[in-house]
Amino acid sequence: MGKPDRQGRKSSLLLTTRLGNAVAVTTWNTYTWKPAPAEADIIPPRAEGANPWQ
Repeated sequence: MGKPDRQGRKSSLLLTTRLGNAVAVTTWNTYTWKPAPAEADIIPPRAEGANPWQ
């Protein structure tokens, strides 16, 4: 039996809180995703005094 052809398929992810509420993409990027690689020195950290979305 062969592998299913997944070429061209796209999926969207829905992140939720433990209460089941959806998490906005900008919130995830700002407070969870970007700080992780910055902490690991993969990307530069946010400038001191910068707003959270910068």
